[in-house]
Amino acid sequence: MAPGESQYIQQAKAKLAAHKNKPQSPQARESEAIELAALLLEEAIRIQTPKEKKMQEELARMMQDPRGKAFTMMMTDECFRSHKTRRVAGQLIYLLEQFGIPRYVDWVKRLQLKIFKKFGQTFHLLLVPLVTSALRKMTAQVILPGEQRALSKHMAKRREQGVRINLNHLGEAILGEKEAIKRLNIYLRDLEKEDVEYVSIKIFTIFSQINLLDWEKTMEVLADRLRQLYRKAKENHFRRRDGTTVVKFVNLDMEEYRDLHLTKELFKRVLDEEEFLGFSAGIVLQAYIPDSYGIMQELTEWAIKRFARGGAPIKIRIVKGANLTMEQFESSLHDWPQTPYKTKGEVDSNYKRMVLYSARPQHAEAVHIGIASHNLFDIAYAMLTRVENNVEKEISFEMLEGMADHMRRVVQQLTGEILLYCPVARKEDFQSAIANLIRRLDENTGERNFLRHSFGLKPGTKNWEEQVAFFSTACQQIDAVSETPRRTQSRFDPPIHLKIDDPFRLEPDTDFSLPQNQKWAMEIVHSWQEKKIEDIPLVIDGKEIHRDQKGEGIEPSNPHETLYQYSLANWEDMEEALNIAKTAEDQWQKNPARERCELIANVAAKMREKRSELIGVMMKDGGKSLYETEPEISEAIDFAEYYLRRMLALDEMKEIEFSSLGTILVAPPWNFPISIPSGGIIAALVTGNSVLFKPAPEAVLSGWILVNLFWEAGIPKNVLQFVNCVDDPIGSQLIQDERINGIILTGGTPTARLFMKMRPDLSLSAETGGKNALIITGMADRDLAIKDLIQSAFGHSGQKCSAASLAILEAEVYDDKNFMRQLKDAVLSLPVGPCWDLSSKVIPLIRPPSDTLKKGLTTLERGEKWLVEPKPDPNNPNLWSPGVKIGVKDKSFMHQTELFGPVLAIMRARDLNEAIYLANHTPYGLTSGIHTLDKREINVWMKKIEAGNCYINRGITGAIVERQPFGGCKASSFGHGSKAGGPHYITQFMHKKQQGIPKEKAPLPESINTLTRFLDHLDLTSEELGLWFASTSNYAHSAKYFARDHDPQKVMGQDNLFRFRPRTRVAFRIQREDRPLDILRVIAAAMACKCHIEVTYDPKACPIEIDNEWKSLQQISFTEETQEELIARIQWGTFERIRFLQKPPKEIAIAASESATYLNFEPVLASGRLELLHYLREIAISMDYHRYGNLGTREGETRAQIL
Repeated sequence: MAPGESQYIQQAKAKLAAHKNKPQSPQARESEAIELAALLLEEAIRIQTPKEKKMQEELARMMQDPRGKAFTMMMTDECFRSHKTRRVAGQLIYLLEQFGIPRYVDWVKRLQLKIFKKFGQTFHLLLVPLVTSALRKMTAQVILPGEQRALSKHMAKRREQGVRINLNHLGEAILGEKEAIKRLNIYLRDLEKEDVEYVSIKIFTIFSQINLLDWEKTMEVLADRLRQLYRKAKENHFRRRDGTTVVKFVNLDMEEYRDLHLTKELFKRVLDEEEFLGFSAGIVLQAYIPDSYGIMQELTEWAIKRFARGGAPIKIRIVKGANLTMEQFESSLHDWPQTPYKTKGEVDSNYKRMVLYSARPQHAEAVHIGIASHNLFDIAYAMLTRVENNVEKEISFEMLEGMADHMRRVVQQLTGEILLYCPVARKEDFQSAIANLIRRLDENTGERNFLRHSFGLKPGTKNWEEQVAFFSTACQQIDAVSETPRRTQSRFDPPIHLKIDDPFRLEPDTDFSLPQNQKWAMEIVHSWQEKKIEDIPLVIDGKEIHRDQKGEGIEPSNPHETLYQYSLANWEDMEEALNIAKTAEDQWQKNPARERCELIANVAAKMREKRSELIGVMMKDGGKSLYETEPEISEAIDFAEYYLRRMLALDEMKEIEFSSLGTILVAPPWNFPISIPSGGIIAALVTGNSVLFKPAPEAVLSGWILVNLFWEAGIPKNVLQFVNCVDDPIGSQLIQDERINGIILTGGTPTARLFMKMRPDLSLSAETGGKNALIITGMADRDLAIKDLIQSAFGHSGQKCSAASLAILEAEVYDDKNFMRQLKDAVLSLPVGPCWDLSSKVIPLIRPPSDTLKKGLTTLERGEKWLVEPKPDPNNPNLWSPGVKIGVKDKSFMHQTELFGPVLAIMRARDLNEAIYLANHTPYGLTSGIHTLDKREINVWMKKIEAGNCYINRGITGAIVERQPFGGCKASSFGHGSKAGGPHYITQFMHKKQQGIPKEKAPLPESINTLTRFLDHLDLTSEELGLWFASTSNYAHSAKYFARDHDPQKVMGQDNLFRFRPRTRVAFRIQREDRPLDILRVIAAAMACKCHIEVTYDPKACPIEIDNEWKSLQQISFTEETQEELIARIQWGTFERIRFLQKPPKEIAIAASESATYLNFEPVLASGRLELLHYLREIAISMDYHRYGNLGTREGETRAQIL
């Protein structure tokens, strides 16, 4: 034994020596590992320095101070986003007020925080730099300073200690190719430095446009860049402390599951090349992924063959995995099973299984292993395993820099060397390194993490025995733990259907991280790219009709040829279709609701079965990328499953008699040619209506495939008919025909206005345009904001009504040259091309740019400049590269005009209030978003923003059924206003008649109680009085429901709140024939949901006398006016909607159609869940509340179970 060694080291060495080259039974190894771990711990306690003990004590106290931990996380993440010291100080003081001063920190730090809380705002110029410096110093142990002098000094110190260093450079997100090349060059320069031996890289840091569907092109770029790294490593040697020189080492790191197979295949492909046969490189496998064991076996078998060819050994670094909560978030978001094991015990078992497999001598010769862990039990287990198999040279130990250094010294003393994984960030990149810091804290403070429990841990204590039990259980489950991947979805398998009586569940999107689904996608491309299309007929009453007058379908990716022709109906065809529809109405709506719902369930099943066909037709017909088409199928299925369940629920409302409107024309857009028409058709059919389906002229083929699917599912062909026609005169005549009882339109705002003018009494449900803004404040995570902005602006080439066509940047962000550089790089890096090239992210427009869009793509107004100038493709008039225009001014063309193309306007705002003003100062109110980590800013934005779908710290497109019901306000919505994919959408396609009294009741609020004094004046019967009290008590009950936010899906890490707010600019017009009781019930309903309404009446035609007592009512204003005076105000656009109890006069309807004022003349109902909807606006709010997976104060909150 060496002199000066403690008894614990001597005993540990003796124990290891006793098992040299002597394999043990699993039970014996388990027992010996526990004893060895105890010795390691005793020695670590013995040599722990006072400074280390103090740090560990503080970490332990943090575990007992959840508010303090949350404060620390949020302070680190939020406070230093702004570059203004006053703002930094304000945020830190706000957090101190929210959480209090952390209890876990020592008295000196508590005093410093108290001083900052009191004086930080006043002396921000002095104190904020001090706090920033202190934070950097505090985190420097886990994130090394990246400045060369400081880093070299630290590495020299570690080398003197016999410690090897594995550098992992952190920095801003890799959003574009310039940044990727910059990071690649950093790695290359590192490999040239004398004091750098070992670097770790993640593939997404060297290529910004990784695309799993464009596998070969992605692999080609990555392979080229990895070769550069390997060559540089081969060219440069590192001299170790003992004087030996070694070739430098490149390690492929692993973080996200979706990169697993790509990283593994890249590693094998490049190292299989003759040039690198003699080169040794490494890869990381995460034990919390069940797939990792199988991949380890695959890599080992490959490496053995490579070794036999004269190749160098490879290295696998085995880690537990540190991205669990982000993987859980992704799974919860997409309704996929989580990729990691569900329990920590399974992870520990798999880790040990991987150690055992790798330690076999025949494996270790070709595959060296890095045991990366701070868990002394696992370290002891691996130490024993390697001596048993005589593979000490092939298996080494690794730890994290700055974590439990006293344990590192013990392990190093027993094994001779150790490798520390060292994240590195320069001062200017520190904020971008926060994600790594938060993940590190999350990992090491997890409930079952060894380091969390290591403070005060001593052999023989209760806590020790608990850790022993965890370890023993994991050992005993090694052979039992599953090695089957948890995510096994294959689109080649028969789909799983949802039973009609099961609760609603979202349809999972396709997981393209899985190789089988990548193959499935390629088969779609090969099948559809050259597909020939036959002419498409009309289908009326089941008869296919071909007409000489034809329309043409053009493929956006190949616009020089006609793809197909389709027949256009004449008026005689339309007459026949209308007559058939009216004849079919009665029988279809008489079918029991459940029968109709069963047919819609069949439609959903057919959509699952024909998923690939629906994707292929959208690519062919609409030029959509495969990534954009795929979730559209899920949405169509969701519409079916959700609406049928809403219909079944409504059918249980026995107090209401529902009947269909009659015949509905469904006129969808071309940009979502499957999901949106599906939603409209299903909503109309499930509520008992006949449907005329007129697809957009640009998407007739998609409509044809879709309608055939409905018929195959059993929808009668006389109930659902397929018609195409020219807009004028046939389309106009159809809209004006009284046999059309309603229209479901998704299209431009001018189209909706035109329809209203054509038919003033039309029941129109229209989701129209948007000029949607994403606000980015100085308190935003700027990397994340750019990423979300790019996707929101240029997904589907901006051809979404929800697309972000405005980015409103707070002044400090707009003036941030680094932000603009990153944004420009990200936009310029987007691949542009046809949808058949799966690398394309910006694809052809549906047609050559309109004059309006072309103006946006090619001209600049005063003060505007191109950050990125869009360019047309010389061979395809539909294809333009993306553009970004800066310097856009209030009220300018770019500010006010919906363009529907790949061009983004950037505006500068002095502060958040001006940003909100600019966002609201357009005619539209569809979607809007904000990026900020300051909850105060979020609250201000939520109170003031005018939009139907609101997004916080995420992208602003991609609404999901039930999760984020879709629909806007202002000029973005016409009609009833209930959101598509929401709980009330289908109610607008039925008449409602009260035939019973609702049972639910609640005490009346004082406002409604004040109305009872008017009952004496109305001379009501006892039956009417009963109706009054039943109505108002149910209104009070329903008002409580509408006053709450609703989140039916509870995604982990994301709030999706469905909110109701009182409408504004609402009038109630009293007419001569109105029942006095119904007048009072309308007022009571408005009061119940705190909606201010203006009661307008002509005293000469009013069934009640409105005196000063009436006019004293709160929330209600009264206006005496003639019909002519009312019409004048309607024409001025005074109101958004007017409530009537009878059908209004034709003159009022005409005036309302000209000003796009919604007229509602449904009968007043006693059921508040329906009646109160007239006075409430629906808002969908979606907010990512996690930070890199960390849930902060909401950790442990009950959310939807993850599969």
